[in-house]
Amino acid sequence: MSAEDRTQLSSEDRESLTAYLDGELSEKASTEMERTIAIDSSVQREAEMLKRTWDLLDELPRPTLPQNFTTRTLA
Repeated sequence: MSAEDRTQLSSEDRESLTAYLDGELSEKASTEMERTIAIDSSVQREAEMLKRTWDLLDELPRPTLPQNFTTRTLA
């Protein structure tokens, strides 16, 4: 990713950002992503938006499934 301010992330950039937020990048790639977030306001906004979205998802109630759900699903 370049240092210039972009209005929209490419799908590849968004994938890298998501992997970073999930802790799936190597140390080198994480450091690079942190640098990109620090200098690119569009990446910064996207990261904040994704974090807020995941935080909101954590607030949703968890569905309860019947005990035989796995058995019935695999059958």
